[in-house]
Amino acid sequence: RNLALFALSPCEPVGVDVEWIDERFEFDPLMEGSLSPREAERLGHPSPREFFQMWSRKEACAKALGRGLLIPLHQLESVLSDEVQFGDSILKLTSFNNVDEAYCAALAVLRTDS
Repeated sequence: RNLALFALSPCEPVGVDVEWIDERFEFDPLMEGSLSPREAERLGHPSPREFFQMWSRKEACAKALGRGLLIPLHQLESVLSDEVQFGDSILKLTSFNNVDEAYCAALAVLRTDS
């Protein structure tokens, strides 16, 4: 679509993701491998907006960690809190739900102060 999101930081690794909310997208097959059991319990059967918001949060975290989708997404519990622990790494998450009614986005910052 016609929207991009950029984030720059001179101090800490960052990751961003923006998703177009496709109401017709069949996301059910992605749910099992993308959510931890606790996240699946919390989300239940999400709306398209909830699914794409979850997806943008997970992708932003994976990008901030520098490994992209090589990380098993179910290990990034980004639905439950705005602070995500992955191994020894801690990420701070911000969601942008008001970018546009057809989009959602997220920013993840890898904390390096710990």
